[in-house]
Amino acid sequence: MMPILGAYIIQAGDLTRTVYLASLPIVVSTGLWVWISELISRSDDESSAYTTMVMLFPVHFASRYVTTILTILIYLILVLAVFGRSSLNPLSLTALLSICFALKIISISMNEYSNNKKMRKARKYAFLIHLTICIIIIVSSLSTEFTKL
Repeated sequence: MMPILGAYIIQAGDLTRTVYLASLPIVVSTGLWVWISELISRSDDESSAYTTMVMLFPVHFASRYVTTILTILIYLILVLAVFGRSSLNPLSLTALLSICFALKIISISMNEYSNNKKMRKARKYAFLIHLTICIIIIVSSLSTEFTKL
């Protein structure tokens, strides 16, 4: 969130709630990616006495429910950013096409959270969601600039 807010304050000289809302889909998709990475390394972290946020919850709760909530939250915030305060261009909604990856993440985290190989696939899908959302937000914001010319 800090790079996005920092770039905005340098360009506009002020921060608004609109900017916070526009940055949240990227922030939450990054959070999902990190969360799944920490789920994968949980056993190694426990053996080395390294405490992460994932360890605050039982493994089945952290894997099943928190992962699902983060995944759904990405898309809710994306829709809210477009329709709630018009923080993002409506073309940003094309990022909803990445929902196929989200469904795979939810399926893996619900059924096979103890299988590290499958969770690595879920991490790959989380990265793809993050990448898709970032690229689409960038392209959609540039498209409005080109239509002004």
